[in-house]
Amino acid sequence: MLGAADYAVALVILLLPVCVGIWYAVKDKHKATRTEYLLGGRQMSVIPVGMSIFITFQSAISQIGYPAEIFYYGVIYILQSLGVAASYLIGYFTIVPLMHPLQITSLYEYLKLR
Repeated sequence: MLGAADYAVALVILLLPVCVGIWYAVKDKHKATRTEYLLGGRQMSVIPVGMSIFITFQSAISQIGYPAEIFYYGVIYILQSLGVAASYLIGYFTIVPLMHPLQITSLYEYLKLR
């Protein structure tokens, strides 16, 4: 059973990132543009932007669930991971070089340009 100390630690763990987020939101409210938020003010190169885009497809829950999936489905589940990795490579060499020089933030903007 959880005690008061456990709840206090959980509260601190949850409130600390919220407080940091609020601090930077108030501190940098004049720089709160879509470009600054999504792309770091366009100061980053293609590699960190691509990694940021592709990591959003992987959630912490799916990472935690991999051992259970391997146990349930066996080693064949690795083929799914190889497919995901291949899709990341294809996207890295096709989508990211297309979008980065155009300075767009979504595929919808690309379709609007076309």
